[in-house]
Amino acid sequence: MYTIDKKLSNKLTDAHLHPTNYLKKKVSLATQLLSASVANALGALIALGHLFTDATETQKCCSAKVPNRAFKGDANQLEVLNRALVYLHSVRIIDSKGKDYN
Repeated sequence: MYTIDKKLSNKLTDAHLHPTNYLKKKVSLATQLLSASVANALGALIALGHLFTDATETQKCCSAKVPNRAFKGDANQLEVLNRALVYLHSVRIIDSKGKDYN
């Protein structure tokens, strides 16, 4: 996306996509990379046919609302965690040689 249209991803820099070892520790870069504006840009590029529809899952991840408060174990927070667990259990991990780790 960054190389396709820099106007749509004007907040992203090379540091976001090719971080140094020091920058890999910066939470702010990850937050910006997974932001709503990136989700919107992904959606636009998918709609225009510049990205495969497989990118829709990444767009959903970027646009998901994450609670920004302390965990207290209330019903809403537990529901978010349960949905995350269901998703994580559905992910298949396959290495470059085709070995399935599930």
